[in-house]
Amino acid sequence: DYSGNGNDGEIHGASWVEGKFGKALFFDGASWIEVPDSETLDGFAEITLEVWVNPILGERGAIISKWFYEYEIPINDRVYVLTVEADGRVDFGLSSDGSDGIWVESSMKVENNTWNHIVAVSDGETMKIYVNGIQDPNIVDAPKSLHSSNKSLQIGAWNYSPNETNTYFRGIIDELKIYNRALTTDEIQDHYFSGVETGKIFGKVSNETDFPIEEAKIVCGGFVALTNSSGEYSLQLPVGTYIVVAGKHGYKSKFAKVKISKGESLRLDFKLLEGPSESDVVLWDTMKCYFEKNPFSNAIAEKENWIQVPYGLTNYTFIGDPMIENEHYYLFLFSNDQDSPALAAKLDNGNYWQNEIYKVHDTGYRNFGMGRMWTKIVKNTPNEVIVISAEKGLRFGPPPIPITTLYRIPKRPWLEIRPIENVNQQGMHSKTRLAAFIFPNATGDILLDGKKHGNFSENIYPPEGCIGELNLHRTYSFSIDYDFMWFLTFPPGVENSELTYQGIHYPDPYWEWDCKPCAPSVGAQYAYLDEKVVIGVLHYRDIWKREDVKKPISAGETYTSSFTATYAGKWRIFAVMSDDDHYITEYFSEVTVNQGENFTFTSPIDGFLDYLVMYMIDRTDNTPTEVFTPMDIYRETISDSTPPKISEVRHEPQTVEPHQNVTVYAKIWDEHLAEAILSYSIDEGKTWKNITMNLAENGYTAQIPGFPEDTIVYYRIIAYDYAGNYAISGNFDEYYVYRVVPEFPASYIFLSAILLLTMLYCFLKRKTKRGEENG
Repeated sequence: DYSGNGNDGEIHGASWVEGKFGKALFFDGASWIEVPDSETLDGFAEITLEVWVNPILGERGAIISKWFYEYEIPINDRVYVLTVEADGRVDFGLSSDGSDGIWVESSMKVENNTWNHIVAVSDGETMKIYVNGIQDPNIVDAPKSLHSSNKSLQIGAWNYSPNETNTYFRGIIDELKIYNRALTTDEIQDHYFSGVETGKIFGKVSNETDFPIEEAKIVCGGFVALTNSSGEYSLQLPVGTYIVVAGKHGYKSKFAKVKISKGESLRLDFKLLEGPSESDVVLWDTMKCYFEKNPFSNAIAEKENWIQVPYGLTNYTFIGDPMIENEHYYLFLFSNDQDSPALAAKLDNGNYWQNEIYKVHDTGYRNFGMGRMWTKIVKNTPNEVIVISAEKGLRFGPPPIPITTLYRIPKRPWLEIRPIENVNQQGMHSKTRLAAFIFPNATGDILLDGKKHGNFSENIYPPEGCIGELNLHRTYSFSIDYDFMWFLTFPPGVENSELTYQGIHYPDPYWEWDCKPCAPSVGAQYAYLDEKVVIGVLHYRDIWKREDVKKPISAGETYTSSFTATYAGKWRIFAVMSDDDHYITEYFSEVTVNQGENFTFTSPIDGFLDYLVMYMIDRTDNTPTEVFTPMDIYRETISDSTPPKISEVRHEPQTVEPHQNVTVYAKIWDEHLAEAILSYSIDEGKTWKNITMNLAENGYTAQIPGFPEDTIVYYRIIAYDYAGNYAISGNFDEYYVYRVVPEFPASYIFLSAILLLTMLYCFLKRKTKRGEENG
């Protein structure tokens, strides 16, 4: 022990080898070091465990442990433990009382047969793990202080009971240190950099007028630097190739690819433009991992800390949790593993209302996707963001498994969700009193009322031909009521499978009785699936309304609503009588109304009219273009099976000279066109670069940059619609081609000029001679 505290240990089978710094100990999977207890080894309010390891992965191995327990005796002397899992993840455990432990596991992995720097930190508030200088996104609440134990400490093994020593480490351990305080990020990175070859990037971040941007973030491979008041930054990095991102909220981020060599100082300046546009889709790095409850509200409150992931960049390492935003909603893929991803509607009054995206893997056990394990970017453009994200399978039954899903977020009031791995149910969870099964034609929807006829619990099969469910949501948290709708589409054939609630306290009921905030209410909605599910966010205020009547009505009598249509369009009406069950099918109609018109119901019977429900289902010619209806979403995403049509593809100029830009034109038609892409290649189709085409008067256009002479350029047009249909001009193996012609050499021009002058001289001389003869 070089600390001066005298915590020397006894070696049991470990052997001395070359280490990261001088000599180190090799542990063969059956060896360890025993260190007697002392007051300098535990009982702290804060702690840091730091070590360099060169592991042989394949089995779980303990780096250091003071974690002793035996259930039968019982013994409870847990303090701290640090292990490397079989796949390279790092586990860090702490206990405040010896009996209960708090654990955090890294999402990052150490590399096999390579030196890795591991630091585990608790400041009494949170527990964190750093791998090779980078803070892992997984964070948990820490105990306020650590237990004191008289048991010894082990290095390279975990002696967890009087009769058992296992979890032996295999590999080399060097520079193991225990601190009675929490090291800072700067200290941890300084310690890491002392053991690796490094270089540095530096530079300035400014706006389009060259004014310096203060507190812009420079993000590179998990390392972060901030600019000072002069817009300047400096960031030390291990040698290697990196993507460097510069960003600040309120500006469009930019990125550059750099290679860092040992001892090199590379200048890298960025000029940021204001943006992104509110009408575009934006992928944000919130720069923080949110493990607390109500993470969305906390993240929104800290929005100024977010940076945009630059458009076109897919190879990005998130520092914090991803947030995806469009004009209609936020999708938050947060780290809190007690909840599912948040879908938050942007309400017209500036507030938000959250829904939850639920995914379930059901093979006897119910594994729910909770929290974020990792997120991979598939596509990142102003028109559309696609990510694949894995969440932890929690709540029911071992073993926990990754629940992996693809999310597609366009510039529309809906998002698409596709199963990738371990998903066979998915949908939404939003508690409300009223919901409706809807059909494409006005043949009769089905209204469900959670407050009708007391407690009920049942499995519901969507009726055949039903295209989805409307969750008729009313918010009560604001000064005035705000009625909007969620729309869960059903995949074809869903009528053959039941929809389910999660069933924590109920035998798989679809409706839950005691739900907040408006109990009794509708619970969660799921569709068993083999393909995509689309969730519509119809966030427009008063796109539906329940009007309480509470009075007798005679047969033939007409009731006129006090509510008037907020938007022109096709609306559907339910009149609910007092003796109706929760499954309401009668007294249904569809009407076409203009904005400001009232709704009417003529009763066919004598009875007591409880209330009217009116909701917008489709558009007419008078419906505002910015307002979407359930049928708009259904047509765009589910029923459309026709791919776009591409015609009249051409490029100008026809003869392309060196380094001359080429404009490509195409006529593209699709009622629900999402994006048109010009894809080109200069290596005979081995690699392709994509450019988004823009709509102009003469069709869609985009420009291919200029290239040197003799370059052969292949190009094609790809068009997608919102339903996922696509077309490629010229089929997959056929391309449009042009070749960059050589420039006319200067020597040819010189010779041509001499030839012309010679010809002119000869012509003039001949003319002079003829003149003399005539004279």
